[in-house]
Amino acid sequence: MNKFFKSAVAAVIAFAIGSSVYAAPAVYDRDTSSKSECISINGKIDNPNGNYNANVVILPAGKTLSDYLNGFVRADYVNAITAEFDGNYSVKIPFNKYGEFTIYVFSDSYLEQTSLNWYSYGEIEAFINDIANKSLSGITLFNKLVKYSVSMGGCDLSDVETDTEKQLISKRVLAANINRDIDSSISKCLSAVEAAREEYKLLLNIKNAAHYSSVSLNVSALSSLTGVKMDYGNASHQAVDTKLMGIMFANAEEVADKISSLASSPNNNNNYYGGGSSGKSDTSASVGYDIPRNTEKEPEITAVFDDLTGIDWAKEAIVKLAAKGVVNGVGERKFRPNDFVTREQFVKLIVSAFNVQSAGSAAIFYDVTGNEWYAPYVKASAEAGIVKGMENGNFGVGQYITRQDMAVMLYRCAKKYGYELNTAEETIEYSDTDKISDYAKEAIDILSKSEVIKGVNGCVLPTDNTTRAQAAVMIYRMLEISEK
Repeated sequence: MNKFFKSAVAAVIAFAIGSSVYAAPAVYDRDTSSKSECISINGKIDNPNGNYNANVVILPAGKTLSDYLNGFVRADYVNAITAEFDGNYSVKIPFNKYGEFTIYVFSDSYLEQTSLNWYSYGEIEAFINDIANKSLSGITLFNKLVKYSVSMGGCDLSDVETDTEKQLISKRVLAANINRDIDSSISKCLSAVEAAREEYKLLLNIKNAAHYSSVSLNVSALSSLTGVKMDYGNASHQAVDTKLMGIMFANAEEVADKISSLASSPNNNNNYYGGGSSGKSDTSASVGYDIPRNTEKEPEITAVFDDLTGIDWAKEAIVKLAAKGVVNGVGERKFRPNDFVTREQFVKLIVSAFNVQSAGSAAIFYDVTGNEWYAPYVKASAEAGIVKGMENGNFGVGQYITRQDMAVMLYRCAKKYGYELNTAEETIEYSDTDKISDYAKEAIDILSKSEVIKGVNGCVLPTDNTTRAQAAVMIYRMLEISEK
């Protein structure tokens, strides 16, 4: 046995070092022309301390490094690897043995391991053909997926516990148009599994939601993910979504059926419109909806509100911004101060408050076609550099905006127009400062010093959704700075 390996393993065992290396589950890879099979092991040494060398050992399942160190078992694979400067490493190795194994990645100061279930191309091909022939379904199909998923390049499914999720995964795989084109069918199968797992998370979120707004977020994401239309008709989103809480649906279709059933009830038909938003690159972001059903024009508005009782801290801002035409009501004499604000709604506030002008360039987001009521506001704010959009090229229409996302947009606006913000004082620490995303730290810091952000009971609540009242107050405070 290599003395370096032996000393490295001995050191790891002696000092019982915790997991400092992450060895990702093996990725199935092969040359489609020769059907050769390789394992790609990828990971990162989080704290290399100048040591970028590590070792990879693959042992039969149930065998340990101690067994290997003491000569009780032969390794199926042994090699050395060198990580990049940032700690990332990747190694691709031919591996033509089949069964259950354990992969160890280690050096003299760290140790990580991951399980590997590895099966031949021929066995995978037979499994795909069984799916194409509809020979498998339900839990039987799921159990086969657990066995073969990693060998196909997918994730480890051994952590799936509920029959609901297992049945959902099987249902989506069977609907994935699997055929005898093995390579494309493997890709379709894995994509269906990944989407089904995300679908299940959204269904679980709906069941466990503590507020209808959370249901709204997840129903919208569910529709986007699955393509299943959620038809509320003229019903109140709030009334319908409230009644979805506590129900564990089996799939998106069941949610759609329930929404349709509830929407047909006269008790739920009151033309409610809500709001909500967020998005990546400006954002940390979640997915939502409750945008107006008619996107060709803005909802009906009023400037006189009778629902501001109990929010004295925001009343002045709301009333004065309404007088300026910056904020509007929703329905007759209602402002709905506690409703969440959508991404497009907040951008409209910024454009209206600070007179952001558009240069007339073409639309730059996939989900803003140009005919919607909010299109000119999105366009103007993007041209001004106030919004950046999401990583997938969308603006993020209908998504709830978090407090840190709102801060980022306001800060960009302030820098764009040269507002004098306070940058001299020491950073204001909140009890949840550690929860602020990196992209938002500077914005929250400067806006806090400038008293645009004042926090809530010592917290900044960066990932909380922004209410209409909070958005009005932030806009109003920024306007006060701009007018000094």
